[in-house]
Amino acid sequence: MGFLSGIFKHAPLFLYSKSSRFPFATPVTQSTQPAYKRKVRAVFDNLSNDYDSLVHAYFSSRRRDSLATLVSGCILEIGCGSGRVTEALLKRGCVVAVDISFGMARIVKEKYDISAVVADAEHLPFRDAAFDAAVAAEMIYYVDEPVRMAFEVRRILRGGGRFVFSAMNQHWYVFDRIRTYLGRFGFQVGSYDDCYSRLFYRSELVDICERAGFGNIASWGILFFPFVLLDVINRFLERTVLERYAFDFIVRADKKKENDAHCEHGGNIFYSLFIDDLQDRADVRDAMVHEGLLFRKQTLQASDDRFIKLCLINDGMPGMSDRLKLHLPEKLLKTFLIRHNPGGCGENSNEDTVFLGIHEITALEQNLQKEHYYSAKDRAPWYARIFGKSALSYHFIPPNIRNNILYAFKVINDFYVRLRGRRDFPAWPCEASFDMLRRSFLIKAAGRAGVSLNNTPYPGNKKFAAVLTHDIESADGVNNINAFRTIERNYNIVSAWSLVSDLYAVQDKILYELIEEGCEIFSHGYMHDGRLPYLSSREIRWRLEHLFLEKPWLREYVKGFRSGQLLRSERLSKEISHVFDYDLTRPDTELYGPYRRTTGCCTVFPFRNSFGTIEMPLTIPQDYHLLKICKKTPGELLRIWNEKIDYIENLGGVAVFDIHPDSYISGNTKMLQVYDDLLKLLIERNAYIARPIDVYRFIRDKDCR
Repeated sequence: MGFLSGIFKHAPLFLYSKSSRFPFATPVTQSTQPAYKRKVRAVFDNLSNDYDSLVHAYFSSRRRDSLATLVSGCILEIGCGSGRVTEALLKRGCVVAVDISFGMARIVKEKYDISAVVADAEHLPFRDAAFDAAVAAEMIYYVDEPVRMAFEVRRILRGGGRFVFSAMNQHWYVFDRIRTYLGRFGFQVGSYDDCYSRLFYRSELVDICERAGFGNIASWGILFFPFVLLDVINRFLERTVLERYAFDFIVRADKKKENDAHCEHGGNIFYSLFIDDLQDRADVRDAMVHEGLLFRKQTLQASDDRFIKLCLINDGMPGMSDRLKLHLPEKLLKTFLIRHNPGGCGENSNEDTVFLGIHEITALEQNLQKEHYYSAKDRAPWYARIFGKSALSYHFIPPNIRNNILYAFKVINDFYVRLRGRRDFPAWPCEASFDMLRRSFLIKAAGRAGVSLNNTPYPGNKKFAAVLTHDIESADGVNNINAFRTIERNYNIVSAWSLVSDLYAVQDKILYELIEEGCEIFSHGYMHDGRLPYLSSREIRWRLEHLFLEKPWLREYVKGFRSGQLLRSERLSKEISHVFDYDLTRPDTELYGPYRRTTGCCTVFPFRNSFGTIEMPLTIPQDYHLLKICKKTPGELLRIWNEKIDYIENLGGVAVFDIHPDSYISGNTKMLQVYDDLLKLLIERNAYIARPIDVYRFIRDKDCR
C-alpha cells in the first residue's frame, strides 16, 4: 500500500492498488447509490472497453496538454476515464486516479500500473491536505453538486495546492445535443450518450471555485474547430476576444496557504474575539481539526420541504442539545454536508446523523457571508433594473408613493408566505442558527484544549458592543444633526454620520464640529440612486472617490462606507476594498428590503470578506423599514430593538444601528424621544458604545495579533 496507506480518511468504494487487484474495501451495493450516479456508473462501465475509440483525438490531446502543464507533485486525477490525461500527468509527478466507474479504474490500473480508486467525487475518501494538485477533465457534468465537489477538492489539497479542470462551454449546448443524438444512430462525431444534460458558462465555473474558497482563479477558452489541420487557427482565436466562445474552458484555482487563510474569512475574527492569549488560540485551532458536532436530521412537514432541521446530539455539552437546533435551507445545507450519515441510515430516514467539523463550518460561513444560500447571482432589485438603465433616479418618485409601493409589496409577500406555509431564510429579526453553531463549536474545541473563553471581550470588560450610525439622505437630515447631537451630549456619547456626496450640500463647518466633538464621518455613496453596485468597476470607483474630489480634506477622516439602500454586489465589494477600510452595508438579516426577500449574512459579528475588507453587519432593523414599510409605532419599534439587543448581548456580538435624521423618519419629536430611551437602555446594559472606526481598529488588532 505504501503511499496510499497514509492518505485515506475513510474506506473508498473500491481500490485497485499497485500491489494487488483485490479490493481494499468491500464495494458499495447499487441500492446505496443515488439513481443518477448509478446511471453514470453503468454508462461508463459499458463504455470502458471502447472509450478511446469514441472520444475526439484532437480535442482530447489539446485538453490533456492544457491541463497537465499546470500541475506537478502528488496529483489526484478525478474522473480519470480510460487514462488519456493520466499519461501526461505521470510526467509531472505521482498520480492517484479516481473514477466512479469500476471499468474505467480497472483500465487505468492495467495501462499505467498506478493506484486507481473507485469513489464519488463529492465524497473523496482521502485525508485532509493529502495532495499537491487535483485535475478533473470533463467530469464536472456528472456530479450532483459541483460546489460540493470543489469543497472536497479544496479539503484534500495542501496549502498552495492547485485545482485545474475543464468543462464544455454552454454556448455549444445545441451542437453537443445534436452530435449526441446522431451518435445514437451510429454517426460517431466524437461523442456518445453519457446521460448528462447540462453545460456551464465561464462565470458559473469561476463561481464554483469562489464559493469553495479558492483564490487566484483564472479561466480561458480553448478549441474552436475539430480538425488538427486548423490547429494554428484555433490557437490564434484562443488569444483573441473570441476565446469566450471556445468549445472548452480551462479553469485554474489555487488553495490559499495557511497564513493567507488567517485573514481570508471572518471565522478567525470570531474565534480570536473570545480568546486573548496567542498560545491558547493556537491550541484551540489545533483542537478544531479533531472536533466536530454531531446532529440528528429531522424531516419537516411538506410545507417546509425546502428546509432541514438539525438537532444537536448530547455529547458532553450539558444543556446545549436543547438549545442548538439549526433550521437551514436544504439546498444550502446539502452542499456542505460532506461527512454525513455515518451510521448507515437510509437516505430518507428521519434519524440520519450529520457531522459538522471545521471544514463544513468554514464552508458554510463563507457561503453565508456572500449570501449565496439560494443563488450566487447578484440580482438587482426591480427599481435598480428600471432606473439603472435610464437618466432618471428613483428619487423622481415622491417618498410617500415609494413607501406605499414598498408596503404593497410587503402585503403581497406576507400573503404569499402564509399561502405556501413556509418560513423564510434568514429568519427575521434574529437568525440564530449559524452564530449558535459557531459558538457551540468554539466551546467544544476550547474544552478539548483546556482553554477558558473570555465572555467580556470588548474594551472595559464589556459583554457586547453598540455602534450608532446616522445616514443623512437629504438636506432636511442635515438640519436635524444638532437635535440628535444634543441628546448624545447629555450621555457623553459620540456617533457616526454618513454623507451622500452629490445629493445635497453640507457646510464644512458642520463637519468640522462633528469631528472635533469626536464623531465620525463615513461615505454613503454618490447619488443614492440604486445604481452603484451594478455599474462597471471604473464607474463604481469614480463614485466612491467622488466625496474626496469634492472635499479632499475628508480623506484623512473617512475610512468607512455604506451603500445606498444596502444594495451590494461582488463588484462593489471589490472596489470598496481599494478605497475604504471597512464596510457597513451588509445586514445580518433584512426583511422587506429592496431585494423583496429576506437577505443577510446571518451573523452579528464583524468578519473579513474575500477582498480583505472588514464588514460590520447592520444588526439592528432600520428605523425606515419598521416605521414606513412594516407600519410599526415608535413604541413597537423600541420593543423590537430591545429584543434584538437581548439576542446580541447573549452572543457577545456588535449591535449596529442605522437611524435616519430625516424628519419623515426619525428626525421628529416622537422618534427623538425613542432615541433618548435607546441611549438610556444601552448605558443600563453596560454596552461598549463606540464609533465604527473604534470597533474596526479593535477587531483588526485582535485578529492580526
